Amino acid sequence: MVRALPDERNQQVHLGEGGIVPVPRKAVDLSADPGVKRFAALLSDLVTSTGTNAEGVAAAAGLARSSLYAVLGGRRVPNGYFMERLLQVLETESLWPEKKLGTAVRRAESQYARLYRKLPKPRPPAAPVRVGVLPEQTTASKAFSAFLDEISQQGVNIEQLTWVSPAWLRRYAQGDSIPSWYVLDVLGDELKAHGISNAHTRLLALGDLAEAARAARAKERRWARVISGGSP
Repeated sequence: MVRALPDERNQQVHLGEGGIVPVPRKAVDLSADPGVKRFAALLSDLVTSTGTNAEGVAAAAGLARSSLYAVLGGRRVPNGYFMERLLQVLETESLWPEKKLGTAVRRAESQYARLYRKLPKPRPPAAPVRVGVLPEQTTASKAFSAFLDEISQQGVNIEQLTWVSPAWLRRYAQGDSIPSWYVLDVLGDELKAHGISNAHTRLLALGDLAEAARAARAKERRWARVISGGSP
């Protein structure tokens, strides 16, 4: 008979010297696949066999506590990395006799393999599509080109900039690439060091135009994939 996982709503977790707080955990979802419930129950037994709780096991395995609770609650089937890290800790920390532990671990691996095969397979990558230069991209590139002209007139030689190379600045100005917010922020720092005190403020408008250009290209690519018979 498949037993439900223990309700840990009253379990207490120590937070160093700051006291303790209750950590809620949901019971097994009764609508879950019977195989998932058996898998969750077995892993719960293995966790209990360590003499600690799910939080301690998760910490030792370097896994998120909430993710482990979801697995133990039958609400999630872990990926391969998660399963490998979890079983490594359980095999190391379990207080069960070696024979009993080995049998349980092999059962867990076997059950996991069956569940993994039943998981929905990820969609194949979308077919590559090409889109032309969109009006939003042209607007952004013209504004960027005008900005470079302005700072040049203020005495900044873009050929001497180091963090954002002149070659990439020209690509942005010509519309061959769209600058990210990170690039604009780095550029603003460097221009400020060259005496352009309001560089960041002026670059905000360029960032908004670049964001609009990226959104337009993403939308156009989705439509192109649909038209070519693929999935958006």
